[in-house]
Amino acid sequence: LGETEFTTGIKTERIQLAEQLQVKQDELFWDEEGFGYFSTTTADVSLIRRKKEFEDNATPSANGIAAQNLLRLYLFTGNADFKIRAEKLLACIGQGMARFPSAYASAAQALDFYRSNAQQIVLVGPQDSQPTQEFLRWLH
Repeated sequence: LGETEFTTGIKTERIQLAEQLQVKQDELFWDEEGFGYFSTTTADVSLIRRKKEFEDNATPSANGIAAQNLLRLYLFTGNADFKIRAEKLLACIGQGMARFPSAYASAAQALDFYRSNAQQIVLVGPQDSQPTQEFLRWLH
């Protein structure tokens, strides 16, 4: 993520769907008191305690990936709520990441993206037009 990230052809419908999915994830799994995402909903009343996982294992942690998604959604939509939630999540993960950085690769990627001060360039026009192609060559 330290390099220029280039995404083309993102459709408005996909961004809207990503926003809807994020809102649903927040509704079902977000811990408003301790921050971070639980791995289960409140629906299973037999659970004594709901667990939150921040470390990566064989797969990246849901919390690390969620932080990345929140930051990208903030960049694409300008909705500061996404950025605020990502900041809370990264702050929650920070202590563990400082002690065992290799166990938090997905969160470290999110933190790198957050600190990179990423900027977005919106280019509107046919992808195969000459001005678009010239700009893309200049950009890279």
